[in-house]
Amino acid sequence: MSETREPIAAADPPDGPPAKTKNKAEGERSTGFYLFLIVGMVLFLELNAMVIQMVVPALHFMGPTFRGANLSWVLTVVTLVGAALQPLGGKLADMFDVRHIVAVVGVSFVLGSVLCALTESFAVLLCGRVLQSSVMVAPPLAYRVYRDLIPARLVPVALGSVGTGFGVAGVIGPIIAGALVDNLGYRSLFWFFACYGVVIVPVIVAALPKSTRLPGRRLDVLGALLLCGGVAALLLGLSEGATWGWLSTGTVASVLGGLALLLLFLRVESRAPDPVIPLQLLARPAFLTTILVGVLGMFPLMTYSFGLPQLLEAPKVAGLAHTFGLTALAVGLVQIPYGVFGMVFGPLGGALTRRIGPRKVMIASLCLLSLGALLLGFFHHDLWQIILWSAVVGTGFGLFWAGQANLMVEAVPPDHTGVSGGTQTAAQAVGTSIAIALIGTVLAQHVLRVDASTHATIYSDRGFATVFFLGAAAGLVGVILTLVMRHGRAPALGGSRAASLDE
Repeated sequence: MSETREPIAAADPPDGPPAKTKNKAEGERSTGFYLFLIVGMVLFLELNAMVIQMVVPALHFMGPTFRGANLSWVLTVVTLVGAALQPLGGKLADMFDVRHIVAVVGVSFVLGSVLCALTESFAVLLCGRVLQSSVMVAPPLAYRVYRDLIPARLVPVALGSVGTGFGVAGVIGPIIAGALVDNLGYRSLFWFFACYGVVIVPVIVAALPKSTRLPGRRLDVLGALLLCGGVAALLLGLSEGATWGWLSTGTVASVLGGLALLLLFLRVESRAPDPVIPLQLLARPAFLTTILVGVLGMFPLMTYSFGLPQLLEAPKVAGLAHTFGLTALAVGLVQIPYGVFGMVFGPLGGALTRRIGPRKVMIASLCLLSLGALLLGFFHHDLWQIILWSAVVGTGFGLFWAGQANLMVEAVPPDHTGVSGGTQTAAQAVGTSIAIALIGTVLAQHVLRVDASTHATIYSDRGFATVFFLGAAAGLVGVILTLVMRHGRAPALGGSRAASLDE
């Protein structure tokens, strides 16, 4: 199968209906409208991060209501279901009017939020969280909206704004959550989610122009079920392996069962008239390398966002320079540079892809992420150092979303934008789970003691250094892979020159 072509002159988009929609919109809409649309989708994207980040501080306060329940599932169920839904949500966005998909997601999220706010049953709480997890399909929906409904000249910057949404959520999410939970209780957090959805989603749906889909499309229900089940089972094993034991029956059954379902999915898709993910797409080198580079980039990101808080929150111990004893709120304040720089360099990175190409932006991103992880590995005994390295990692984070989103859009034809974006984010969820499992395994081998008063585990300085070094190494492997990547070398043009699957 040939690689994505990148001629000097941009060609017209190969698929008729999306091109007509965009050209018509370009003639009728102002730049201000498109900027409004981008900002609206950024606000929608924030929920993708908030639905997990903002609930973490509330878990402690939920304990008295849900006594004896494993509250970690309040987070795990969103990750599992959300990752499983991402390719399917992207596929549906390729098949139907995006307004309808956004509306369904919004209604599901609001209903789930209300359930979580009202219930005292842990089972109902998890059902509410399942409904909330629908918002995890926001990134592929944004890919679809940006490519289909705004002018090509704005698409690279718009795709970079995906990082802005996550950056804003990272900065203000913990602060809002802390204030709500401390003063009004954990239920106020879910009421906040419900109100946010009620305000934001109708505005976005009303602002979105009608998007035209190719006729004759049918959803391969069997393929969708196999894909969702396979991703969910695989993530379940990877997420719970450290708790259940990596060789336990549950872990092995989940991982092997997930892989078996995914293999069966490939077999079913090879015979489906309209597969969820066309095999020609899976065989395209540009698509596969973009997926792999994105997964590798999650490792240095996770060493920062998952490993660093454990270092900062560890109780202060005399003689151990790497223990700080910070509160959750203080940890959030230390990480503000990460969110701010990610928020700023997302759209800046998107603008850079128009000048130097998304491949170079991705290389810069992975270099910064690896550098930040490396610096954290060597120098993490003073808060000023960590704050400074947070800015480095945040810059890489912003460029990361700009680079990978534009690489994907430049690699696939317009009518497969949603499903390709959903597959990309689902693969990153798997990479995230692997990275977290690796971090937990490494730290478990470097336990110094358990604090008698707080029962918190104190890990050795060498353990944290090893975690950061592993993240840097994975990022450098991503740099090498991106250096030899053939596509994404030309300036990004919103995917207008991406070849069809038959080319």
